[in-house]
Amino acid sequence: MRKTSKLSKLFALALCLVMACSMSIGAFAAEISDVEYTQKSGNCEVVTIDLDDVLAIAEEFNPNARSISLPASTYKMYDIGTLSAGQSVVINVVWTPGTSPIHIGLVKSTSSTGNLVSLTGGSKSITATVSSAGTYYLMIANPSSTTNLTISTLSYAK
Repeated sequence: MRKTSKLSKLFALALCLVMACSMSIGAFAAEISDVEYTQKSGNCEVVTIDLDDVLAIAEEFNPNARSISLPASTYKMYDIGTLSAGQSVVINVVWTPGTSPIHIGLVKSTSSTGNLVSLTGGSKSITATVSSAGTYYLMIANPSSTTNLTISTLSYAK
């Protein structure tokens, strides 16, 4: 009788450990992107950023400025307000030098990670569709560690 009791306790402990591990793994896999991107001229290459680090160093910018200077390895953001689930935002951007990439997109203010689209070619239009309601920032980033970018046109339409 004593052997059965110890075996039952050991089995129960093993089962608890298996359930705890499976629940924590599922929680990590359940995170869903807040924004999906499309563009007419092909697929979007998406890069993931750690917003906890980026929001602390990102400068605010005015998208209506005549031009926006984006030094090497910098991030800038603009609060575009509250968006509803399923709402789309069309983002147009023109930058120089066009041979250098730019990262651009929407990030949710309450998320710990965000996705931006990596663009090349000097002029692009993308559509960002949000999956959940919330406050969003329009974020631009210069991934180059040596080249400065100048944005001559940046507009968005909700």
